[in-house]
Amino acid sequence: MQTALHIQTVTAEARRELTGAEFYSSEFYRKERAAYLFFSRSKKKFALGLQFHPLAHGAFFVPAGKVRYDTPEKPFPFFQELYGAKITLVEHVAFDRIIKLTLESGDSGASVSYIIVEALGPSGNLWLLDSSRRKQAVLRHRKFSTEEPYGPPGAGKRLAASDLDGESLKGAFNEYMELEITGAIRKSISGFDETLCVEALRRAQLAPDASVSHMSSDDYASLAETLCAMTSLAAACQSGYLYAAASPPSAQPFKLKSANIEPEKFPSYSLAFLALGKLRQAAGGEIDEEKRIGHALKKALKKQQRTITKIEGEF
Repeated sequence: MQTALHIQTVTAEARRELTGAEFYSSEFYRKERAAYLFFSRSKKKFALGLQFHPLAHGAFFVPAGKVRYDTPEKPFPFFQELYGAKITLVEHVAFDRIIKLTLESGDSGASVSYIIVEALGPSGNLWLLDSSRRKQAVLRHRKFSTEEPYGPPGAGKRLAASDLDGESLKGAFNEYMELEITGAIRKSISGFDETLCVEALRRAQLAPDASVSHMSSDDYASLAETLCAMTSLAAACQSGYLYAAASPPSAQPFKLKSANIEPEKFPSYSLAFLALGKLRQAAGGEIDEEKRIGHALKKALKKQQRTITKIEGEF
């Protein structure tokens, strides 16, 4: 549901509000597969959320009042030892799906700690690190040593779009000459899924089914410039767009020129993403209900067949 480009947007949204904010609460809903960090600043309250549900997973930053769960489940608090600490820095790590919060507590901010938000799909997690960036606690169970330094999983060989030029893009595409350009982007550039790849080709004025082997030097330069521009645009955007009728549905930080449907506009990308998650979970619930009904019908049919067989045997 989210790429590194989307997490860059969430990081920018959080950075605008969280610098100097106080970390005052946390909630982990095990059954709902969601966790929230709550912050306050100038009488305003915010939530940095992480979902790791199979149907809706990712990170988002919203006003605390937008976090509502219609569930009897009692949430568990976590990282309570940092309650009262102040946020001094919000960073996007290694252009991956990871956000790092720097917190200071104690007299004159003498104690420094870090919270790592790994928005890595259904396997997402939160880590608490000490001032030496060693692992001290984790939300979802993982084996670790408190002497072990944290290291991000990394994006592999993929490049960050913000560092691209025509030559570096051509070098990254060298081993994918037989692929279409969209496939080469997904394999070599971090942060771009199929929807964003198609959007990049539209903005660069390249054919959506064009092959890497047919690209000219001008094509490489144009595409590199477009990928860079989209990355910068995602970091600066202050609105969100929900493409509920698209296949698949998506939430984006900017309006897609390649989409032929009108999106629903939200005050932020995170609010659009939150609406997308509810949409996907509702659709998943409908599918589950259909499966339940189908299972009940099969069970009733088998029972009926056994009754018929029994009656035939008696006759």
